[in-house]
Amino acid sequence: MFQVTQHLQAGKHTRDAIELNALAKVLLCNRQTPLLIGSIKSNLGNTDAASALVSIVKVLIAMETGKIPPNYNYNKPSQQVPALVEEKFKVVTETMPWSGGLAAVNNVGLTGDVGHIVLRSHKKEKVNDGLPTDEIPRLLVISGRTKEGLDETLKK
Repeated sequence: MFQVTQHLQAGKHTRDAIELNALAKVLLCNRQTPLLIGSIKSNLGNTDAASALVSIVKVLIAMETGKIPPNYNYNKPSQQVPALVEEKFKVVTETMPWSGGLAAVNNVGLTGDVGHIVLRSHKKEKVNDGLPTDEIPRLLVISGRTKEGLDETLKK
């Protein structure tokens, strides 16, 4: 079952409503809990042709960090999207935990390009809390604008 879906949010209210209503017909069948939704547009602005790729990256980051990033500037549900009004879709407005499972990225561009991808999270067991277990030297790059700033960074 899908935990979250990202969609384009072209900014054209009618087109956004058509996209979300189509997703509702497919993804909300027999669903007991709200489907979390979001858009990269509230995080990065209009990314045009890169929107699908950056939406995928947003989902992958959520999977890797275990946190679904919020969508900004969402005020109220569109009356054109019953699933939003009925809270079958839930816009993520604050950071939420990613509990694993499936995510979908849906992209319906203004120029007619259409794409949909389903991603499944993969639980990786971290050995040694993710720290290297070998004795290979590592390069550590630290910078500061002043000597004092550099010293302060080194203390951390």
